Amino acid sequence: MRKSSILEELDALEDERLKLFKKKLELSNHQLEYVSNGQYAELYKSIEEKGKVIGEIEKLNTDWKKACRAGKVNNFADIAKELNQDENNRWLERAQEIVIAIKEIEHLQLNIEDLFVKEHKGQLEEIGKAYTGQKLLKGYSRGMAVPVKPSPRFVDEDS
Repeated sequence: MRKSSILEELDALEDERLKLFKKKLELSNHQLEYVSNGQYAELYKSIEEKGKVIGEIEKLNTDWKKACRAGKVNNFADIAKELNQDENNRWLERAQEIVIAIKEIEHLQLNIEDLFVKEHKGQLEEIGKAYTGQKLLKGYSRGMAVPVKPSPRFVDEDS
């Protein structure tokens, strides 16, 4: 029995998800450029926009789960049973594109953070001292532009 309406809904959701991951990758590329050029106003605007894209991806993930429950679809194997070979190949190619985009985004994010920390090492230490009274460069929180209160493992022992 072909679950055509559920498969069509999941197919549309996956298409939208791929678009959103490509948008997130594009924003990550811009963010690296902004950090490299010291364009921090643009960087923060881009971070806000990327946050909206992440929210849309999370909503799509929720919609995906709801559609799967409604259609009694548990995983990709259930979907694959219902697809012909061409459809199955298209689903696999799209899934690979999403995985590649995710890996590229993660790599760019690490580069952005490393570059930001290198550019602002002294400032981060000063912010950390003002915030906690301690040297805090190691307490820099991934994905954030300012340090957060450190856990004991992040604090330099020699300060």
